[in-house]
Amino acid sequence: MHEAVIEAEPRTEKGTKACRRLRSKGMIPGVVYGHGEPCVDIVVSGHDLQHALHTGAHVFDFKVKGRTDEKVLVKDIQYDSLGDTIVHLDLQRVSLTDTVEVTVPIVLVGVAIGSVHKGVVDQPLKELHVACTPERIPDELRLHITDLDIGMMLAVKDIALPEGVVTTNAAEQVVVTVHPPVTEAEAEAEEEAAEVEEAVEPEVIGGAPKTEGEGEEETAD
Repeated sequence: MHEAVIEAEPRTEKGTKACRRLRSKGMIPGVVYGHGEPCVDIVVSGHDLQHALHTGAHVFDFKVKGRTDEKVLVKDIQYDSLGDTIVHLDLQRVSLTDTVEVTVPIVLVGVAIGSVHKGVVDQPLKELHVACTPERIPDELRLHITDLDIGMMLAVKDIALPEGVVTTNAAEQVVVTVHPPVTEAEAEAEEEAAEVEEAVEPEVIGGAPKTEGEGEEETAD
């Protein structure tokens, strides 16, 4: 488990316009809650937050000016409409004895023998929901696929979980499978079907364009 330290400041400005001003300065508004303590509005450096997230951190050693240091879990990150920029951060207070629920990436290891036979490896499940104490949160879950041939699959039950970690996903949920090779005729048929579907898609009319700030939720901030 990676831990990261992020220092924050209490946030007094509220509302959409105030939060937009903070973001223009490279700051991210957020909130800390949980453990029977009052919610605290905070603002963090976008640069520091991105750095911590890139380490794969789930749990933060969080320092808020004027308050006791806390352990917090990254509970929710809200992005802009393009999915590129963080606009709000939700942090939940935790102790090292709490059981928390997080998602952990599933990493495929090896080259499936089915791909050597021209099969197509498909991974419909890329993250697993797990429950454990904060210090047991794995960075990733590795699934070996070397022996996977065409028509074969691996499910959640085939993932070896570390001690003290359980999953809330269904045991039979498919993680990865190897499909038969796609023929040239099948590929052309799929492409033609997609073009037809796009051509008949109805045009949406009558909607007025939104002005800046319209549709943003005040409640998140």
